[in-house]
Amino acid sequence: MEYLMKFIKFCGTILCFCLLFLQSDCTLIDKFDEACYGNGNSDFLEPTCPTGEVIYPKDIYTYSKKLETGCPWTSTSAKRNETYCCRYVNETEDCGMRYHGVNGLEHYRQFTGVDSGSIQVAWNNTNGICNQSIYLPRTNYMRMTYNCIKSSHIVSMCNSSASGDQLFLWNDGYPNSDGGCGLTSGCQCTIQSTGGSGIQIDALDIRFATNESTGICSQRLFVIDGSDESDIACDDVNLFERRTLYTSLTDTIQLRYDNTYDGSNGNFWILLQATDNSQTLTITCSEVILTNTEYNCGENFTIISPATEPTTTDTMTTNSEPDSTSIETTTTPSSSTSKSEPPVTEVFTSTLNSDATYPTDPTDVTDPTDVTIQTDSSVTKVTSSSSNTSTGSSPGLSATLASTEEKSASKGPIIGAIIGVVAALAAAGLIGYTVWRKKFKGKGKVSPEDEYTDLFDSGAVNSQPPESYRPLP
Repeated sequence: MEYLMKFIKFCGTILCFCLLFLQSDCTLIDKFDEACYGNGNSDFLEPTCPTGEVIYPKDIYTYSKKLETGCPWTSTSAKRNETYCCRYVNETEDCGMRYHGVNGLEHYRQFTGVDSGSIQVAWNNTNGICNQSIYLPRTNYMRMTYNCIKSSHIVSMCNSSASGDQLFLWNDGYPNSDGGCGLTSGCQCTIQSTGGSGIQIDALDIRFATNESTGICSQRLFVIDGSDESDIACDDVNLFERRTLYTSLTDTIQLRYDNTYDGSNGNFWILLQATDNSQTLTITCSEVILTNTEYNCGENFTIISPATEPTTTDTMTTNSEPDSTSIETTTTPSSSTSKSEPPVTEVFTSTLNSDATYPTDPTDVTDPTDVTIQTDSSVTKVTSSSSNTSTGSSPGLSATLASTEEKSASKGPIIGAIIGVVAALAAAGLIGYTVWRKKFKGKGKVSPEDEYTDLFDSGAVNSQPPESYRPLP
């Protein structure tokens, strides 16, 4: 037994090592750099990556310390405490926001796609964000979150290839703009997963150019996913906020760069990975073939707009029996594109107690269809892949009770007694359900306020999210 336990422990150690090894290969690890606002030589953000890796600036925040700490707003050679005053502690000790100054984006552009950089710390006014009777009226330090990405995993849009768990695609010349529409429009890449997995596209840096005179978007990545078509365009500009742009329906997609901007402007950098993280991707990109160029310099193309949200209509019908109400919810998808899931029509019918409370506040329900999730056995769900509205109906409890009473009258008092017992049990169940629903309705659902409270303690003076706040991915 002792040898068996040692063997199991040894195997567990090997398994943990393998998991850590795999994670280090395919997971982006957050790194941090912090510096004071001041006039010293150390008051600069200076992130660095090892040789063969480049920086992706994930987030840059400005923070202020509490007044009681005595931390200076401007650090000088005579008054500074970098160990505490310019280091993040927690959401109670530090009140902050994503940097949104006049040159805010410059702090991101300075570092993206290079292995090191340096820029002086900036500040924000905390008015309206932090309680200025507790915190400094201006932020006194900056904190940067960044990732180091291996250059061997990065592919340029025209004429290159690679394989791996995570692949990164950017425009030729990044972090600078590409060489212009005459050289880059029409470049194509084919991405394929190894085992049939879907492919997820995340935005790292989308800064496509628009025509200055018309305001029309002049650059995009056109996505071909089987028989579906979509695009990543000017409506997907992300200000360096990493987010998912597209998830494929097939294991192979094609990306075509349409660039009609007559000049040098615009950038993109995206992350590609299989939806099944045990699979790898292969990407092959080819240079532009002028005879196959879809759009030339100065031409216009039509952006594929994101799908609109489904519309939901609720129909309430009260039957002749006062204790019975049927509710029917029909979800009708409006026009859709390949940026969203295929249209699905769902029909729900149910017989409910008329005393039950139905949610009217949209915050009470995560999904509109949640209003029909009940414990009654008569609830039915019909799903069809149709863009047409489907309807359904329920005979209702009144018809059931009426027919049952007729049968009980003809079959004698014994059956009538049985029906009475069943009706009493049903009534008790409905009462219990109503009490349970009023007490526990909404538990387990997450609202934006709950999400923020998880990160910023509700008792803190800065518990209200600032306008520019967004959680880190």
